[in-house]
Amino acid sequence: MKRKPSDRRNGAALVVVVMVMLLCTAALNIVLLATGTRVMRAYDFVFNEQAFFLAEAGVERAAVWVGKNLGTGDETVLEGNLGNGRYVAYVTLSPGSIDSYDICATGTVRNVNRGITVRGVQNVSWSQFALWYDKESPSGLWFVPGEVFDGRVYSRPQMKFSASGLNTWGPDGNFRGPVHFSDRVETAQPKIEYEMGAYPELDKGLDTGVDLQTMTEVDFDEMLQKATDLQGSGKGLVLEGDMTIELDGRNMKITSTNEGDRELSGKAYSTAITNHTLNLVYVKPYTYSYKYRDSNGRLRTRKVSEPGDVTLKAPQGFSGDMSVVAENDIRIADHVRYADNPEENPESEDKLGLVAQRNVVVQSTPYKAPDDLEIYAHIFCKTGGFGVENYDSGVFRGNLKVYGGIANDTRRAVGTFYGYGSRTGYIKQYFFDKRFKTKRPRHYPITRTAVSFSSWEG
Repeated sequence: MKRKPSDRRNGAALVVVVMVMLLCTAALNIVLLATGTRVMRAYDFVFNEQAFFLAEAGVERAAVWVGKNLGTGDETVLEGNLGNGRYVAYVTLSPGSIDSYDICATGTVRNVNRGITVRGVQNVSWSQFALWYDKESPSGLWFVPGEVFDGRVYSRPQMKFSASGLNTWGPDGNFRGPVHFSDRVETAQPKIEYEMGAYPELDKGLDTGVDLQTMTEVDFDEMLQKATDLQGSGKGLVLEGDMTIELDGRNMKITSTNEGDRELSGKAYSTAITNHTLNLVYVKPYTYSYKYRDSNGRLRTRKVSEPGDVTLKAPQGFSGDMSVVAENDIRIADHVRYADNPEENPESEDKLGLVAQRNVVVQSTPYKAPDDLEIYAHIFCKTGGFGVENYDSGVFRGNLKVYGGIANDTRRAVGTFYGYGSRTGYIKQYFFDKRFKTKRPRHYPITRTAVSFSSWEG
């Protein structure tokens, strides 16, 4: 049979239609594949972000655990489900540390994992402040030219900067420029006050109007209980009444400060501890009585109450890692130094914390602390402050060097400046011990409201 021309045309059209359909199907498959890939990528992005947020949740829960278990030496693993995923956080002690933790947290959504590692997690310690104070002295919170503050500073009262003696040579032979802060400065007030030319040098800026901070959470009963618990292991010591403590390397000499009444009462105390391993010494009040005869020969009873003061000396240098806690005052009677000076050896392990319920005082009576005094320690005063006894009388006593930091309720004076180079007391030279940013003295007070960390990876 013969085909008609129209049949051939119909066959060609059919082939074209089939080819077009194949091309359309291929194009549709490509579109669907591309769309599916994009959708999967979108889901992967969402899962990736969700996994990261879950890892952060694990870090946050682990940080809360660290705040509650600081110093126990415990380690843990925390797990939990959130939304359509879960987290696992491993909390381990940082190498060589007893109160700093590393947290490794993983968040998982479907088959997508994200990890975060945070190192050096710990509660913020009061040792992380170069200077902290809540109240000003009656004369106001004044800073004078030549003062140097190396480390973090917080002030609730208004900070005032004097120009008296600015750009002059002081009696110590040093040039008196503006007050110098080498780390961040925070104040709860909306501004600072300064006399002409006395605006401070601020290496890392000034934050005004910050949230109020408080020392009320520092619990001395808790520190007493800790020292009591540590006595059996040789790490803690509880003393009763006013005590004089002299530190010399790993040796410690302890004697009753009020020897006269103590000897009459039979309550005199004297001991020498060699090669000690103490981390916490706590001195509490003590009341005792003794009998004596008055000028008429009548038998009397005298009652003596000692508030729990510590008179401290360490001129030869202290070796160890320890906090000394007094329920009343700590009185500095001589240089307080380290055997291994961290200024010369940044890897020094010698650390000392001085914790007073009231004041830490540079002594003027009955024995005067030396001129050009050196104090290597971090100082904490819950209801009082750090200052110099009889600071406004006598002659100029040179520099007062504090290498560590000071956190006190009220800033107290250490000297006076009358102009024309006339001074009494000391000139402040405060330097922050940078080791205390991450490593506090053993059993030094911490805040319960915040944690810090040294590095974040992830």
